[in-house]
Amino acid sequence: MASDEDTLTAVLDRDQRSFRRVLIAGIVMIVVMLLLGGILAAQNFAAERRLSAMANEVAFANANIRDVEKKARFEAHRLRQAADNAAIADSRRTMENRAAFEDIRTLIEASSPAGGATEASPGLALEAASAYLQGRRLPLVGERTIRSVLAGATGLDAPTTDILTAVEQMRRFDKAGAQLREDADGKSALTPELDDAATRLERAAGTPALREAAVLGRARIDYILASANSFDRAKCEVMFKRAGAIARTAWSIQLLLNRAECWRKNGDSVNANTEFNAAVRRLAATPASPDQALSGSDADPLLQYQAYHGRGTTRIAVSQDNERDKLKLAQDDLRKAAELRKLGGQSELEVVGSLENLGLAYLHAGQYAEAAANAADVARVRSLGWNEVVRALAARELKDETTAAAARENLQNYRRTEFNECELKKLVGARQEAALFDLLKVTRGGETAAPCTSPAATAARKS
Repeated sequence: MASDEDTLTAVLDRDQRSFRRVLIAGIVMIVVMLLLGGILAAQNFAAERRLSAMANEVAFANANIRDVEKKARFEAHRLRQAADNAAIADSRRTMENRAAFEDIRTLIEASSPAGGATEASPGLALEAASAYLQGRRLPLVGERTIRSVLAGATGLDAPTTDILTAVEQMRRFDKAGAQLREDADGKSALTPELDDAATRLERAAGTPALREAAVLGRARIDYILASANSFDRAKCEVMFKRAGAIARTAWSIQLLLNRAECWRKNGDSVNANTEFNAAVRRLAATPASPDQALSGSDADPLLQYQAYHGRGTTRIAVSQDNERDKLKLAQDDLRKAAELRKLGGQSELEVVGSLENLGLAYLHAGQYAEAAANAADVARVRSLGWNEVVRALAARELKDETTAAAARENLQNYRRTEFNECELKKLVGARQEAALFDLLKVTRGGETAAPCTSPAATAARKS
């Protein structure tokens, strides 16, 4: 009996020792696993931190790369614009030099005995001055005639002296670069000489025979001042009122165009279109001639293009989205403007200024494929802000995300303040207005909309 109990006790004792060994081994294994887990967790944490730091470095590097790319694109855009502007300026100088050469040839012929040179007379001087005040180019023969009369005329009456002197002063202003002075408020103001010319023209307007020419000249100075002050409404109204002092039938083409620009820049497309339309009707009977380029005469293709370009653009602005016929007329006007620019000797860089607006006419009419094709043609020649808007909006309608993205990227090179949004929203039409304002947010400073210019006062519209 005792032997059985001893055996059972030995077995239990052996089993307990085995269990304790297993338990201790398990505890040791758990501790080891915990230690290993802690080590692995620490290593993972360190690795995650390294990876996070590397990701931040990569993100920072990518941001820097994007910033560098953006700056590089902007610099390329700026250089392209500078090159385009230089080429345009060179083209204009070439045209002006050609006109000056023709002036010299005419002057030599007029001065030679074979040319039948005649003594300068007040009548010839007034004829040349009147043509200039109407907006025509003053040739060297006319300048010499005016100068000779002023220098040698005895007994020349005061009104004639005033109007001829004013023309001389205005010509010097043109030749000096047409730069106004800055007043105490930082606004553009007339130079002393141009201010004196304005006073002389006001005095000359008191003489019935000189009234029309003097008023046209004085209104021209009003326009110079208004345009230099961002077409300030009050200054435009001064010009409107001044023009009302003579019959509308006496208004020159240049005055009509100047009035139209004042209306347009003040947000009044309806009155602007009326003035541009009047200019086109007046010019329609006179065929344009390349020989008259820069002359300022009715046959000057560079004068005529302004009328057609202005009428076409304002026709877009006053049209509704469903007025396809009116928008078709706008397209015809802008094509005509482009043809006249070519006829007048302008470079391709300048001609696309009218074709850019043709794209707006297509867009407004819902002709998205035509708008996209036209915008692509313009973009190949010159980078223009409104054209990039047309590219982006037309591509959006055509589901062409590649072109839309490229246009949005190009728009990042422009400042939002460079866009006349009040005019542009009328040109793209009500259908595209919301998309336009969303699009302009990608421009530089695009989160803040540019303020719209208020329309000119109703009272001025009566002029």
